[in-house]
Amino acid sequence: HRAEAARDRGPFVDDLGLVEQVVSTVRHGHDPAARGRADEAANEIAALSVRLHATLVKSGLRRG
Repeated sequence: HRAEAARDRGPFVDDLGLVEQVVSTVRHGHDPAARGRADEAANEIAALSVRLHATLVKSGLRRG
């Protein structure tokens, strides 16, 4: 069922995997504050991803 759900969400799953990959190295650091920094980075990357997607959609609508 998980693979089927992943196909239904398409690019969202790709973005999620990318964000997890980027922050995992920070999250697993030995520094006690590593998890907080990883969470902060994940939130920032997610917000930027949403802005990027919105910009791409708006751009596509203007052209179409």
